[in-house]
Amino acid sequence: MSGEVRAAWEAGLRWLKIDAGMQVEIDRWRGWPSGTTHFLAEEGLLAAPESKGARGLAFVVQYPGRSAWIETGYHMRHKPRRAGDRVVWTYQPAGVGMPCVPFVLGNFYGARLVIVCEGEWDCVTFAAAAGWLAHDTAWPDGVAVLGVRGASGWRTFLEHWRPRWPRRPRFLLVPDNDEAGLKWHTEFAGALTPLALSVTVLTPKAGGPKDFNDLHRQKPFTPESVYGLLRSLGLMDVKGFPV
Repeated sequence: MSGEVRAAWEAGLRWLKIDAGMQVEIDRWRGWPSGTTHFLAEEGLLAAPESKGARGLAFVVQYPGRSAWIETGYHMRHKPRRAGDRVVWTYQPAGVGMPCVPFVLGNFYGARLVIVCEGEWDCVTFAAAAGWLAHDTAWPDGVAVLGVRGASGWRTFLEHWRPRWPRRPRFLLVPDNDEAGLKWHTEFAGALTPLALSVTVLTPKAGGPKDFNDLHRQKPFTPESVYGLLRSLGLMDVKGFPV
């Protein structure tokens, strides 16, 4: 990330870090525990850049490097100008063929358990509900949570992150509750099977909330319920470590 894109991102970071009211508004909107947006901004993961006179929200784009990810740009949600308008997302820098690699929380390189959600919001919601964003030392060793950008973004994930793959991790897939999400059970899980110790897919309830974030807003998860879920799936032991 360089030049005008870097300047816009850093200005958006500064804005979000000091705007406590906006932080509270985002936490309430997404159903996140208080302080989640503040933590993301302080970590340089979520910003509020300005575009065409309006401020939006943007997640950093992290491309895999040799031993750490590299900031290559940001993925921005533009606030609809009128109620009912379709939400538009864009990448910055635009028009340079930036791959839609996943949003990453935790250390994928050393992960023993990788939780893959469909979208950045769901990714943050899962980690925040588990209590992993509460403070700098809350993140469990050996766990990474990824937000795939778009239902078919898993193909880009495999293409670009495969050279940096951890040693035989377990995967938990959390797709959206729609037709595209159903394909994760066969296509995405099938592609992961040769690369993983195990692959588990959470099956959404038919007719239920459209994604994990909506499910959480309907009936909030707690750290106890998240750990209980992971233990019931055989992905964590009673001490909270990946198996």
